[in-house]
Amino acid sequence: MAWHGGKMQTKSASDQEPNQELNNYLKLSEIISEAFHQAALGKGRERHAENLPFEHQPIMWIERHFTSFQLGQAVKKIHESQRISGERAVAELLGAIAYIAAHILSLRGDKV
Repeated sequence: MAWHGGKMQTKSASDQEPNQELNNYLKLSEIISEAFHQAALGKGRERHAENLPFEHQPIMWIERHFTSFQLGQAVKKIHESQRISGERAVAELLGAIAYIAAHILSLRGDKV
């Protein structure tokens, strides 16, 4: 199994016949490739990259420093708001407030 041009090679090296088990995951391969391109060339690069390798971008330091999904998302949105302007920044900050409110409800034991 190998990646070539954003696609997974699905023939086994020994018999060069299609490997059905890998073929069952081609859609997953396509999504992974799409996510890679979005992170490297799209929104990920535009909003988060800061000209840093992936392992040094906010997606990684947020994961290391926050054990709560809600707080991590809030920090990500706050960080994003500083890189954009106007109503887009306001929308990110409102999203951060919603994530923080969700975490407060969780801390208080509010259950759905």
